[in-house]
Formats: sequence, C-alpha cells, structure tokens
Amino acid sequence: MSAFILSIVVVKSCNFIEYTVGTAGEYYFTSFKRYGLFRFENEFLQCQSYASNLEFDSNSEAARVFGALATLIGGIVLLAIIYQLYWGMSQVGGQLWKASVGSLLLVCMGFQILTFLVFDSNGCKGHDECKVGSGASASISAAVLYLLTGVAVFGTIPPRGALLKWDASCMLTEEALGTSETGNSNNLGQEAGGESGAAEEV
Repeated sequence: MSAFILSIVVVKSCNFIEYTVGTAGEYYFTSFKRYGLFRFENEFLQCQSYASNLEFDSNSEAARVFGALATLIGGIVLLAIIYQLYWGMSQVGGQLWKASVGSLLLVCMGFQILTFLVFDSNGCKGHDECKVGSGASASISAAVLYLLTGVAVFGTIPPRGALLKWDASCMLTEEALGTSETGNSNNLGQEAGGESGAAEEV
C-alpha cells in the first residue's frame, strides 16, 4: 500500500521542515537547515539521528508520536488487507473487517496530518520562513491516500472467500485466475466446430 510506504518515508526523512540561515562574515551567504521528525541533515548533508538526550517541546514530541503511530497502524492495516485477500472471512467477519480497516485508515489519515504540529514547535517559531520539506510533502500524500483507501473500503462489499487462492506448487488456481482460460478453450472449440462445419459443406 502506497500510503504505508509514504508513512515510512516520513519517519525516515531528515527533511520534514527547512529554513534558510544567513552567515555573516567576509562574504554573506545563505544555507538550508533541514530537520525531520527523527533525523536531521548535518553539516555534511548527511542524515543523522537526534541525540538520545535531546529534549523536544510538546508539539515536536506529539508530531513524532503521531508519525510513528501512523506508520504502525498503517502496517497493521496492510496485514489485514493481505489476510483478506489470501484467506477471506465469513459474512459477519467481512463486515467487521470492513468497519475496522476503514476506521483505522481514517485514523491513520488523522495521525498523518497531526505530524504538522512540528511547524508550531519552537524550532519553527524562531524562524520567519519555515518551509515544507520533502518529508512533509510525503506526509500530505500519505494522508490523502489513507483517506481515499478508507472511503474505498467503506464503499465496497467484502468478499466471503479469499480472492487469491494458491495450490501446493504456489501457483494461482484456475478459480483465482477467473474464467479467462475457460473462455479461451470455449473460443478454440467454437473455431474448431466452425472449421469442421465448413469442411462438411465442401
């Protein structure tokens, strides 16, 4: 699921927020400072984890927690979807699955949006231009995908059986592949019948 992958990108990113810093001296120049929820970009332009004894304000800490929860719950939802595809559920279980997965997807969307609390942290308040970084852009995309997936889950009827079925040799069964092979064999039979009929007329 793309939303889950984007949630991981948000947590791993070292560029959730960025701002410019001017350096005074013989020559004046500006540089970018980039910070993520759990990592930051050091002076060598490499991602580095924050020190374990570093203290965060309440908004930064909340953004970090919500980012981690969105990733965790997104992973659980992905496992639930895979379970439904391979094993299926009864009618009652399917309705429960639909309500649970749909609700969790909307929760993930909310948690993903709450990662933007970091823009109200002390790190951003001290700078006039605190801009959206690539990690924040990924968080927006993840929130939108969680919302769309949640709406899609609520709008579908969960199948009673598994959608994907495998045989002992780890190959998709004919039932899972659908009626494509059956249709092809029928078409071949009709073509053969037509040719024999034409031969009889001759």
